[in-house]
Amino acid sequence: MELNISKKTILIGLILLAVAAVSFFWIAGIASSEDNFGGTYASLEEKRTNVTELMGATAGSSTAISLLPGDAGTPIADQLADLSGYFLFILAAIYLEKWMVTITGLLAFRIIIPISCLILIAAVLLANTAPVAYGAVATPITTAGASASPMLKGSALSIASGLLVEVVPEPITPNAPNVVIYDTRCSDSTYAWVELDTLDRSWSLYAARFV
Repeated sequence: MELNISKKTILIGLILLAVAAVSFFWIAGIASSEDNFGGTYASLEEKRTNVTELMGATAGSSTAISLLPGDAGTPIADQLADLSGYFLFILAAIYLEKWMVTITGLLAFRIIIPISCLILIAAVLLANTAPVAYGAVATPITTAGASASPMLKGSALSIASGLLVEVVPEPITPNAPNVVIYDTRCSDSTYAWVELDTLDRSWSLYAARFV
């Protein structure tokens, strides 16, 4: 593979690299700082306190009712015990939300954005990579002949100017009226083509200097 990197490509890569660095080293620290979520943390802490108190109250009430003589209070005690279990799930959700408030910013700015920038840099570089087999300045193609003989010609299309150049005007296989130019390839110095006999399917490979 051959890299053909322009100044614009380098500039885009440097900008993306700068965005990744700023996101990783600066913004991630700000986004995950507890100072930026003081109101949210206070609200979650208040909810945690309320849920903890309710959970303790229901657990205590359930225990107290179950100690009463007879079975009259057993259904109520069971319901309060179940309610205490629900409060435990709510408490776990509050702790999870508090953790997510901090980790979301850290995850986005220290992992997702830098990795995305690196992927974009790689994509920009790959977009400017061209196979050497097709040459740095031209692409080989077959073009239609002016008549049935030759049916196809070997040509090259200039990538820089868009000019179509005729390289092999007709097959060079001797004494073979049924031969056509079947395929072409080129580098920046060599032009190669395959000539195919349409009757017996035999073929020949030829090459010539290409500038």
